Amino acid sequence: MEDFYSCPVCNSDLKVIDNKFCEIRSELVFNELEFRQYLCEKCKHSCTYHNVPLDIIYKAETALATDRELGDFRKEFIKRNLNLSTIDGLAIEIGGGPGELAEDLRSECGHEKGIVVDFVDRVSFESLNFVHSDLNDCKDHFASSLAEYNIKHKRNIFVLSHVLEHIFKPSELLSVLKEFKNSYFFIEVPDFGVPHSKLDLRYSINCPDHIHYFNSQSFLSLIQNTGFNIIAFERQSSPLVPALRVLCNASDLINSIGDYEEHLQLVSDEIAEIINKHSATHSIYLWGLSAFAAEAIRKTPGKVKGIFDTKYEFDIFQNIHVFKDPVNYNFMHGENPVFICGSTFSVVQEAMRNKLAILSPDYTLLTVPYE
Repeated sequence: MEDFYSCPVCNSDLKVIDNKFCEIRSELVFNELEFRQYLCEKCKHSCTYHNVPLDIIYKAETALATDRELGDFRKEFIKRNLNLSTIDGLAIEIGGGPGELAEDLRSECGHEKGIVVDFVDRVSFESLNFVHSDLNDCKDHFASSLAEYNIKHKRNIFVLSHVLEHIFKPSELLSVLKEFKNSYFFIEVPDFGVPHSKLDLRYSINCPDHIHYFNSQSFLSLIQNTGFNIIAFERQSSPLVPALRVLCNASDLINSIGDYEEHLQLVSDEIAEIINKHSATHSIYLWGLSAFAAEAIRKTPGKVKGIFDTKYEFDIFQNIHVFKDPVNYNFMHGENPVFICGSTFSVVQEAMRNKLAILSPDYTLLTVPYE
């Protein structure tokens, strides 16, 4: 195990702190112990260096699942934030031991098989295949160990429940997982960003098995800095095991602000098409002087008779009179108006429909469809 010289999350300076509790626990299993506990001065992430051999720490018969006696809400969290019927790949639990969560998700997805990836086979379900992988040396072997399942480009659900805190370099494992670009990832770690009471000793989460001690900032930063998009986040508090959990997927680090230039042209074209369709037989009134409506007016010169808008401060736009509200507007006798909504905001559209229904049952509000 390599020592730490800077924070593995934010690269800031680390200071050595006392963790006598964990040091004693480590010394009881390895009497030639070298032990150091670090705390990042910036993000407050903590990490441990020790020389306890891994074969002592990770004996199969002593590797215990996290205590869920008071309730296991992981599957509910996943189902609340992900439509499992869309998973056309596999449920894959990493470091899953017996694989109970992978089995739950496999069943929920309606799949015949699921996978547990671990360093030792402790799988206890016939419907789960075991795949061996050294999670501390995953760069060259993890993806290839799953190659026979042909799932690289499918939509899988990967589960890492109380795994990252055990890994020397969790960012390396996350970077390998990011190669499964169409997949989703459930990740849970113990929460050390809150005080732990004596009640929390039942969960045994300060121990030599754990190299990393995450708080919400360091946990979310690690995931985002590795290039994942966080879909949902939840903090679980005592008396349940103090835990941080996320559902995420691989991110291309985009910003959707670029979408709106295309939206402007598409929506304004659709408004202009509605104006052109009805202008020969009706008086056209645009209600809501949005950017889309303004662009549509420029595309249909001379076809809009009036504009209603409560926020526009002037009386004229593009040589068209602007009025505050159709309630106070005097329509000509026998006029057959058509109202075209300039807003895509559904709440605004509903308010306009309700107001028009009061004015006249014959009035119609035409809107641009979203799809």
